[in-house]
Amino acid sequence: MTDGTSRADAPDWPDGGSVAPGGPEAAGAAKPVRGEVTVPVASSLDLDVVLAWIAQTAQALCRSDTASIFLRVGDSDEMAPGYRVGSFPPGYESLRVRPGRGVGGRAWLTRRPARTDRYVGDETIPAEYRDVARQSGTEAIMAVPIVIAGRVEGLLYVGNRGPRGFTDADEAVAERLARQAAIALENAALFAREQRLRAVAEVMAALATELNASLDLGRVLQRVAEAARDLCEADVVRIALHDGDRGMVYRWLLGTRATGYDRLVLEPGRGFAGRVLETGRPYRTADAAADPAVDPERGRYFIETEGVRTAMVVPIRSHGRITGLIYLARRTPRPFTDDDERMASRLADYAGVAVRNAESFAREQAARAEAESTERRASFLAQASVLMASSLDIEATLQSVARLAVPHLADICAVDMVVERGEIRRLAVVHADPAREKLAREVRERHGFNRTAQHGVPEVLRTGRPAFVPRVTDEHLRAAATSDEQLRLLRALGMTSWIIVPLAARGRVLGAITLVMADSCRRYGLADLAVAEDLGRRAAIAIDNAQLYQQAQTANRAKDEFLATLSHELRTPINAIYGWARMLRAGHLDAPTTARALEAIERNAQAQVQLIEDLLDVSRIISGKMRLAIRPIELAPVLEAALDAVRPAAAAKELRLQTALDPRAASIVGDPDRLQQVFWNLLMNAVKFTPKGGRIQVTLRRVNSHVEIAVSDTGIGLAPDVLPHVFERLWQGDRGTTRSHGGLGIGLALVRHLVESHGGTVHAASEGPGTGATFVVRLPIAVASLPAEPPLAAADAPVLHGVSVLVVDDDPDSRDLVRAMLAQAGAIVHAAGSAADGLTLFTAAGADVVLCDIEMPGEDGYSFLHRLRALAPGAGRRVPVAALTAYSGVRERIRALEAGFDMHVPKPVEPAELCAVVARLARRA
Repeated sequence: MTDGTSRADAPDWPDGGSVAPGGPEAAGAAKPVRGEVTVPVASSLDLDVVLAWIAQTAQALCRSDTASIFLRVGDSDEMAPGYRVGSFPPGYESLRVRPGRGVGGRAWLTRRPARTDRYVGDETIPAEYRDVARQSGTEAIMAVPIVIAGRVEGLLYVGNRGPRGFTDADEAVAERLARQAAIALENAALFAREQRLRAVAEVMAALATELNASLDLGRVLQRVAEAARDLCEADVVRIALHDGDRGMVYRWLLGTRATGYDRLVLEPGRGFAGRVLETGRPYRTADAAADPAVDPERGRYFIETEGVRTAMVVPIRSHGRITGLIYLARRTPRPFTDDDERMASRLADYAGVAVRNAESFAREQAARAEAESTERRASFLAQASVLMASSLDIEATLQSVARLAVPHLADICAVDMVVERGEIRRLAVVHADPAREKLAREVRERHGFNRTAQHGVPEVLRTGRPAFVPRVTDEHLRAAATSDEQLRLLRALGMTSWIIVPLAARGRVLGAITLVMADSCRRYGLADLAVAEDLGRRAAIAIDNAQLYQQAQTANRAKDEFLATLSHELRTPINAIYGWARMLRAGHLDAPTTARALEAIERNAQAQVQLIEDLLDVSRIISGKMRLAIRPIELAPVLEAALDAVRPAAAAKELRLQTALDPRAASIVGDPDRLQQVFWNLLMNAVKFTPKGGRIQVTLRRVNSHVEIAVSDTGIGLAPDVLPHVFERLWQGDRGTTRSHGGLGIGLALVRHLVESHGGTVHAASEGPGTGATFVVRLPIAVASLPAEPPLAAADAPVLHGVSVLVVDDDPDSRDLVRAMLAQAGAIVHAAGSAADGLTLFTAAGADVVLCDIEMPGEDGYSFLHRLRALAPGAGRRVPVAALTAYSGVRERIRALEAGFDMHVPKPVEPAELCAVVARLARRA
C-alpha cells in the first residue's frame, strides 16, 4: 500500500456525497468535512479508495495545488510517497522522509502538524527536498502526522505554488482528515490481517492435506514454494535440499530469471544461505546488494541478474538437522518483516515434514527393495547350488552358473580357470544382450590379457582376494587393455561396475568369476560383493569336489591298472622260475639246458627282488621314511657300477653304450647306493625303449656349481603330451593288454624323488616320437667333506672257517638256503625251526652268532631274543643276534634294533652280504 497510484477525480459515493474544489472558509468548513469524510471511511474497506479520497478532499478543502500521503515502509523509520493529487516534478517518487528531516520529519518527531511558507529558501530543509520543490515552484507546505495507537504510520501533505500559505483553519481540517486516514489505515490493516489469516489458514490446510495425501516430495515442495510466494509477497522463491553426493542445491524455483541454480552448491559460511547453514537461524537483509554477508562472486551475480533488493532465508529441518533452505526475495525495497519470517518458518516446518515423510518412505522402499534383493540373491545362490550339485562336469556347470548370473546378478559374466602349467583358460562368457556376447568374447579371444598385471583377473588369481570396482572409469579400462584395439572393445561394452571373486578351495585358487554391470544405472555395492564371494566359494567347492571325484576315478583306474600290471609282472618271473624248477626236478635236462634253466631262475628271481624293492621304496617315499646314507663320493665310479649292471641287457639287444665321463667333475655328497639306483633306472629305461642296434650315451660333466649327468638314447622318444607325466608315480604311457613294454611305472618316480632328496633336479626332453629321449640329472657339488663309512658287505664273501652260527627260522626253504650259504663259506651251522628248538640248541652247543626270523608261529623272534638274553650264566647276553626277516620297512628295522637285535637284515639277501654280516658279528663276539 505504499505504492498507490494518484487519483485525479473525487469519487462518487453511494449516498451521492462528494467533495468539490473550493468551498467555504476553514472555520465554516469543519462541519461539512466531518460529515462528508466519514461516509467513505465507514462505507469502504478498500484502503486505496479511502486514502485517495482523503488526498483529494484535503486538496479541495485546503485549496491547495497538491496533496499527497506518505506511508511508513514496513517497520522501518522511513516513509515513501503513496497517494497524491496534483502535478509533481520528476524525482518525487524517490523521496524518502525520515524523522527530523524537513517539514514532514518535524511533524513525525513532534506528532504535531508542521508548515512553512518559504520552503525553497529554508536552509534547514535538506537540499534534495528543496530541489524537488523548486522544480514545481512549491513554496508553502504543510505536513500532518497520521497516528495509529501512538505510532506515526504516515504523513498528509498539502502544498501551494503561489504566495498563499496555510492557515490554522487549514491545519485543523488537515488534522481531522489525518485522523480519518488513521482510522482508514487501521481498519484496512485489520481487514488485511483478517484476510491474510484466512488465506494463511486456507494455505496451511491445503498443505496439510497435501502432506497427508501425497508422498511426492517434489509436488509438496512446489506447493510450499507457491505458498511462500503468496503469503510472504515474495517475487523470487527458491527451495534447496541435499542432492546425494553433490551437497545442497536449489531444486524448486519460482519467479527466477537467472540460470545455473542447478550447479550452485550451497556451502556453510558462504553467502546468505551459507550463513543459515552455519548458524542454523533465519537470515534477513533489507539491502541484499550492500549486505556484507553476500557472496561476492556467485551471490552478487544472482542478485544483479534477478534484481533482488531484499531477501530472507529460513532453514528446513528434519530430525534435528538442516536438510534444506527456503530462499525468498523481493525486487522492491520493502524488507521482510518478523511476520514474514514466522510465516516462512511455518512453511519450512511443513517442508521438513515432507522431507521426513519422503525419507521414511524412501527408507521403507529401500528396506522393501533390500528384502526383495536379499530374497533374489538367496534364490539365486540356491539355484546356483542346485546347478553345481547336479553335475560333475566342471565346464558345463560353470557355463550354467554364468547363464544364471545374467541378468540376476550381472549384465556380463565370465569364468576363468587355472589349468595345467598355470595357464588361464576362459570357460564361459555370457552377456545379457546376445547380440553383444560376441563382442565380450572377442575381448579375450583376440587380444588375451596381461598375466602379470597388478589388477583384474591376474591379480585375483595371484592374491586370492576379490577385486571390487563400484564405478569403472576410463583409467580402469586403459589399465586392463593390452592394445588400443582391446581398449576400444572394452569401451564399447559400456562397463559401469565390476566384481571379480576368486574360486578358492583348500588353500588353492582354482579360477575366478567376473561379474560386470554395463549400460545400466546399476552399481555394485557391498551386499553384491558378499553374494559374489558366496557364489565364488560355492563354485570353488563344486569345482574342487568335481576334481577330487575325477582324481578318485583316475586313482581308482590307476589302482586297477596297477594291480593288473603288478599281477602280470609278478606272475611272469614266477612262471619262469616255477616251470624251470619243475623241469629240473624231473631230471631230463642236458647240461646246457640245465645251465640255461638256472640262469633263468636266477634272473627272474632277481627281477622279483628288484620289483619288491621298488615297491618298498615307493612305500617309503609316500610315508616319508626314505633314508639316505650320505657321505662324500665320486660320481664316476657310481656311474660305472650302474653301467656294468646294465651291460648284459644292452648286449642282449646289441645296443652301443657310449660314455663321456669327465674325471675332473667334482665330488658330491650323497648316498652311492641310491644314486646308483637312479642311474640304473635311467639306463634300464633307455635299454627298454631303445630298439635293437640303437645307441645309449652317458655323459658326466661339471656345470658351474652342479654336476650334470645326461642319459640319451635313440629310442622311441616321448610325445609332447607325455613329457609332463613321465616322473609321475604309477604312470605309464603304454597301458592295457597290448602294451609293448613291461614295468610298473614307478622307476622314474623313484628317480625324481631320490634326485630331489639329494638337492638336485631331473628333467626329460624329446623332440617327439621316434627321435629318442634325454634325461638330465643335476646334482649340487659338495661344499664340505663328510667322514666316509665302510660298506657293510664286501664284494666277495668272507671266509667263515670255524664260526659257529645258529639259524632260527620256521620256514624250511629259507632255513635250508641260509644254512647252505653259510656252510659254503666254511661256517658251522645249526638250524632250528622254532624259538623253543633254538633255545635248546643254543643251550646244548652254544654259537658265535645267531640269525633269527621275526615272525614265527607260537613264539616270535622278539620272545626268543628276550629268553636268550635271560640265560645264565650270561652266555646269552654276550652272543650277537641279527634279525633276518622279510619285514624290511624302516619302522620294523627300528623296532628290531630297539628290542636288542644287533643288526637288521631284510630278506632276500645276497650270499656275500649274509656272510659279511656274520663275519662282522663274529668279530664283535
